[in-house]
Amino acid sequence: MMTVHYIASDLQITSRLALMLEAEDIVLQLLHDARFAWAEPKWNDVENLLLFTPFLYNGQYLSAEKIWAHYIRMNHPGIRFFTAGYSKVESGVDNHLDLLSLPNPVSGFFRKAGATAPHPVATSGGLQLHDKLARFFDGHGKESIFDVLSDITRLLGMAQTAAQRYGDSFESVKEGFLNKLSFRWTELKNRWNNYNALMLCLPVAALLRETDMLIAETDRSYMALIGSSERIFQEETLLNLLQRIHKLLLKVQQSCL
Repeated sequence: MMTVHYIASDLQITSRLALMLEAEDIVLQLLHDARFAWAEPKWNDVENLLLFTPFLYNGQYLSAEKIWAHYIRMNHPGIRFFTAGYSKVESGVDNHLDLLSLPNPVSGFFRKAGATAPHPVATSGGLQLHDKLARFFDGHGKESIFDVLSDITRLLGMAQTAAQRYGDSFESVKEGFLNKLSFRWTELKNRWNNYNALMLCLPVAALLRETDMLIAETDRSYMALIGSSERIFQEETLLNLLQRIHKLLLKVQQSCL
């Protein structure tokens, strides 16, 4: 008997579909309740994944089919990926189940060949998280998040060089580099805070939580004190934290976009 794991926020709809599929020897099994932040499942148990879209999370209807298709393709290429919703099947898309126009039998949709992380995928009517995440990284056409991080790292290196190699006073270093560094850090932190909570519904939630902890540690232990301590900005740990944040954000981008 085939098992199709699914992600959804409206479990009443899925229960009705489950009854139809059960009669056709397919088990529809919940992988994740999309009303809650993502929790990592046992991927080895998953062969077929069905995403009901859009789904309700944090009071908003969200569409994440593009991100999910890319994530499956990059991280679990053996899983067959499907979507279901009330949007019509688009031309060139063969992995979307229109709940208002079900095929007969429904099981034929899942038993057909292919559907392994296809491209393109269906577009549903919720807030497009792919576009939202792209804006987080690209910065609304201005600086990317990586540009901001690189500028922070550059200013930190210049501050260290001025103090250690040239013996500049702390006041001079602060005026020349650290004040700008603090401003840029606030930019990064604000952008992060504006997007992070919404993105926890995505399969990269573990990476986001780790990034959030590193940003909080950097802010609390270093950035909050950097303008009042001659020692803080010269510690190697600060640079290491910034590099780790960069690597995690790059993993998020590569997994989703």
